Amino acid sequence: MQKQTKSAFTKMRGIRTILHYFFLIYSTILVLCTASADIYISEVLYNPFTSESGGEAVELYNSGSEAINLSGYTLNTASKNSTTIDATFPSIATIPANGYYLIADNSWDDRKDSILYPDADYQEPITMKNTDSGLFIADPLGNILDAVGWGSPINLSLYKGTPTNDTENGESLQRIAFTDDNYKDFISAQPTLNNSRGETRDAQNNAITLNLNILEQEQPIANITFPYDLEGKVILEPGRTKSINVTFFIKSDLNTNNISLVFNNTNFSPSKLGTHSNYDQYYAEFLLDHFIKPDNYTLSIVARTPITDFSKNISFEITSLMAFEIDLATIDCNISLNLSCLVVGDTDTSTYNKPTIRNIGNKPLDFKIYGANFSSQTEEISIETVKFSFDENPDTTLTNEPVLYPVNLKSGPDALLPLSLLINLPQESVPGTYATQLIFMGVTNE
Repeated sequence: MQKQTKSAFTKMRGIRTILHYFFLIYSTILVLCTASADIYISEVLYNPFTSESGGEAVELYNSGSEAINLSGYTLNTASKNSTTIDATFPSIATIPANGYYLIADNSWDDRKDSILYPDADYQEPITMKNTDSGLFIADPLGNILDAVGWGSPINLSLYKGTPTNDTENGESLQRIAFTDDNYKDFISAQPTLNNSRGETRDAQNNAITLNLNILEQEQPIANITFPYDLEGKVILEPGRTKSINVTFFIKSDLNTNNISLVFNNTNFSPSKLGTHSNYDQYYAEFLLDHFIKPDNYTLSIVARTPITDFSKNISFEITSLMAFEIDLATIDCNISLNLSCLVVGDTDTSTYNKPTIRNIGNKPLDFKIYGANFSSQTEEISIETVKFSFDENPDTTLTNEPVLYPVNLKSGPDALLPLSLLINLPQESVPGTYATQLIFMGVTNE
């Protein structure tokens, strides 16, 4: 389930404006079918840069198909052999189906490491140790639903399997698998926190699947191995083609004259790997584009013989993937007083200094956009000096609050949109070097 966001400030002489784009990588929607047992700890930021008091956060994930009220649930943290109820969720706390819930330390809004981190769904004082510690979430009856520990093993209720490694300063523990072993299920990476609106999420599935092939001799096609990412689901890769590898066995005495895999009316030919007892083992690869629509799909294995055809179906769901990228991270503008800076976008991701937004998921997108005021060491200029558009004529004024703009950027191989900007300096502006960040959030319109 991974993603990275880069941000930089560059200084130069003269009057210059530096705009930083933050792009939402992606969000996946996973659907399972249980209730409270579907709540997992998906990310833990216990070692922030800015402040140990105010900068810590825990992200929860509900993989179920129904929203869950968290009233009376507790978040418990500890070190050594003691545990402490660090937070008790209020009666209105609800984690949506296939979504997230972010609980953070008090003063999160002021002390979090980055303004790009989302608002917390709930704030309460949280104390997590940077080494040899852990936490767990419990339901109102005290049942432990999930736990993660880091460093040396401590109180058994604070980790599953083996504790994972400590994080670097400013990084978080992020879930990549569901094996009930913290060491395998979590990695340390740049934070990718989500709140209950789930507007950004990066997912990786770095896990090893060990398959035991117990042959059923009476079955003509047997022991199919399909790389589900999570219980019957496939998670696409943003902006990339995902390779799906399938292995299966066919009885050697069927006298087959043609074996194929059929997906979306396309045939794939398998390769024979060898023979085991009375079965021949086959391997096949087929590819899934990042923009294939979220839905339920069937892959068919067909073995044709002179007498009859045998087939086996593999059913799986392709989950929703909401993701986009901007081809520029920084734009520099040198502006003389009473003049303006115009940046015209295009639909070519290879051009320099011409912003392009690309939909790298499988859901149509609208966008929420906002920004902080420009600031230097001593002065400030309102963000409302900036106008933007999704064509070549910027005419919409930016504000400090997120505003939804319905652009309906479809998914597909050529899902591109130009982004143009116009900055008009107020006459009273003081010369200097100013900087701000423009924040873009993708929102599905379906």
